[in-house]
Amino acid sequence: MDYSPLVRGSSSLVQPLAPSETLEQAASKRLGNSRGLLLSFYLALLFSQYILVTFLSPFLPDLATRRGISQTVVGLIMAMDSLASTIFAPIVGFQTKRVGVRAMIAVGLVFSSLACGLMAAVPTVFTSAGSLATAFLVARFLMGIGGAMVETASYGDLLHVFKDSKGKVMAAGETVVGLGCIAGPPFGGLMYQLSEQAFWLPCAVFGAFPAVLLLGILFLPRTEARAAQTGMARPSAPNTTPCDTVSTINQFIHPSMVTPCLSAVEEASAAVSSVHSCCGAAHEEGVASIINSPSPSISPSISAQANRAAQVESGGSVGGGGFLGLLLSTPFLITLIGVILGSSALGFIDPVLAPYMKATYGLDAGIAGIFFMITGLTYILTAMVAGALVDNFGPATAPRQEYKLKLTQLVGFLILTAAYQMVSERFALQ
Repeated sequence: MDYSPLVRGSSSLVQPLAPSETLEQAASKRLGNSRGLLLSFYLALLFSQYILVTFLSPFLPDLATRRGISQTVVGLIMAMDSLASTIFAPIVGFQTKRVGVRAMIAVGLVFSSLACGLMAAVPTVFTSAGSLATAFLVARFLMGIGGAMVETASYGDLLHVFKDSKGKVMAAGETVVGLGCIAGPPFGGLMYQLSEQAFWLPCAVFGAFPAVLLLGILFLPRTEARAAQTGMARPSAPNTTPCDTVSTINQFIHPSMVTPCLSAVEEASAAVSSVHSCCGAAHEEGVASIINSPSPSISPSISAQANRAAQVESGGSVGGGGFLGLLLSTPFLITLIGVILGSSALGFIDPVLAPYMKATYGLDAGIAGIFFMITGLTYILTAMVAGALVDNFGPATAPRQEYKLKLTQLVGFLILTAAYQMVSERFALQ
């Protein structure tokens, strides 16, 4: 198969692949040791975003209620980050391959930093409860937009580069998310307490993190995903048609949801459908693009294999049902229910725990931050175990031991049930 090199002037920008070398293998070879740098940078991005999500939890609800904002509105303020991420993450996922990973991350970091700056100025600029609540809502919504951009692009590029170890990479990502959840509340509460309740100080300090990380984008190694987005990737073979991207879905739900399309790998971009919890515990598990129609140039055996892979067990056919069939598939719905339950449990506690502890027991924001830190710590430990299970007992590696993953899901649901009961008994609002 003849691939014409892309040439500007007299210098060839890309070298043709060896006959037995796939596009992913060539990209991995070019990255080399830069894979570690890439992973470290993306983990730093995730860490910064989840510090921003959680550092307000120990003191913002108390400040808002003292300024005349109702508990209902306080809960809405804390949920605006999640709402913005839910709305914009799917949009960002499809737009990332148009504008590029670097550009999407840069814009997201700018949004996050500006949102923190706005949040810092709100209590000083606005005096009435209505204007104060509106400004808080806008600031948290902008913070959610920035988080959706940064996380979606980061996870998409990570899953493209680390195709051979998705479980471990996702476990590392979730571990860093947990670290952000651990660090945000206690440090935010401590700064607020030591500065004699200066609301602007923690906002300014944590808002500087995204601004600093903007400089790191200049040193990001080039991946094949970004090369494809900027037109620098190896051109497609003659007489081939790019595959149609149906949607994005968590590849860990079921491997048969991902249909191979070898002639248009550069057209497929990974993306994340983010569902933020206010406490950062309900987090995306990473997604991979689903390719629906194989290229005419692929051999008949590969095309047949792709068509068979498009049939999703336990929930219908991706190829026949399209995006709606994918959303209604049993594995997707089970995962969605688990994420919603985890978000609801911690999202409920997030806006009311600190005021309740202060009113009932006289505990300050620093102590409340420690309670939030415990959630992040348990999240880290669970994420590492889950990542190992995905890599060792997933359907792709050990089909006959897939029941272990399902058993893990069952245990998780039972833990959520027990946690709800404990909260109802021990966390009675008065």
